[in-house]
Amino acid sequence: MHYSTDYKESIENKLDFWKRQASKLFWKKFPDTILNSKNENSYEWFSDGITNMSFLCIDAQIEQGRGHQTAIIYDSPVTNTIQKIFYKPLLYEAIGMAENIPKYCLICYRISNNIVLDNKIDLD
Repeated sequence: MHYSTDYKESIENKLDFWKRQASKLFWKKFPDTILNSKNENSYEWFSDGITNMSFLCIDAQIEQGRGHQTAIIYDSPVTNTIQKIFYKPLLYEAIGMAENIPKYCLICYRISNNIVLDNKIDLD
């Protein structure tokens, strides 16, 4: 599909469009509710679905054969450092970090300037 076609469909037929897009991702529980409009100015997408963003960002990429590809490019003009981080080593780093987090804790995710707090996250 072409961008303009996708964009038009996402506006005109948003529930089916976004349900189809969501079906391309891994879900522990696929959402029954695609869009929940609490009121005129408040919406929740996929509110009853359960997924794991860390899995989608790292593990799923490795499962699709991208373990040797670049996941992150660190480029610091201050230190004049450019470093490429590949998916497989990134997974090992993430596992090492996760092993050092208490089983139940307060985890803060920084997502696009929004702070979302989840407590009692079961890391098993």
